[in-house]
Amino acid sequence: MNHSAARGRYNLNMAPAIQAHLIGFGSTGERPAYCNLSFTVPIGGALGIYGESGTGKTLLQRALAGEVAPTHGHLKIFGFDSTTSVVRARCAFVPSSHVTGFSSRLTGLENLIYHGSRAGVTARQVTEIAERWLFELGMGEALRTPVELCSTGMLRALAVTRAFVADPHLVVLDEPFSGLSERASARLEALLLARRRSQTLVVGSASKFHACRLATQVLDLNRRLTVVEHALP
Repeated sequence: MNHSAARGRYNLNMAPAIQAHLIGFGSTGERPAYCNLSFTVPIGGALGIYGESGTGKTLLQRALAGEVAPTHGHLKIFGFDSTTSVVRARCAFVPSSHVTGFSSRLTGLENLIYHGSRAGVTARQVTEIAERWLFELGMGEALRTPVELCSTGMLRALAVTRAFVADPHLVVLDEPFSGLSERASARLEALLLARRRSQTLVVGSASKFHACRLATQVLDLNRRLTVVEHALP
């Protein structure tokens, strides 16, 4: 895969998007969630994280988004320590919980505009992005619907759309296809594949099918710390 377009937008000393070296999670005296886990994801790549419940998939994804730090080893995002402010400003995390960070009484669009304003994105720009993503996903109704009345599919579509509003360099998505119909999932897959050309993606799922579909390399947590890297079409 040609990553030159993606590298051009970063201008971040050409370091890989993700460098994990012997990382692990756990307090002193405890068995770490991972031990000596190492992998590298190039800029413009896509990492699929496959793991059943309890394998620590969400913890790892939060670390890759700069929300938590490993207690063992070293984790760098675009060449910076993973929890620095410069990393958090360049990353977006879509948790598996659909409603995290949304105001229930505001409409989907109002929530997205508020989120965009915090990142310096104008209401007009947010509206253009939101309409493009949500109408493509068949969830345009979510724009005018109060979040408290949105369906599970609408909430998932809003959460994914919100992640791309500020055009982050790295987007980490935990179960992005959860709650979506087969048709909406296929449309989301196409949207994410298009974004992979300019952004680095991490897709976590308990479904091996979904973890692998978008990935240029896959981390299989069910195999106990085994990294399986391969290029996909």
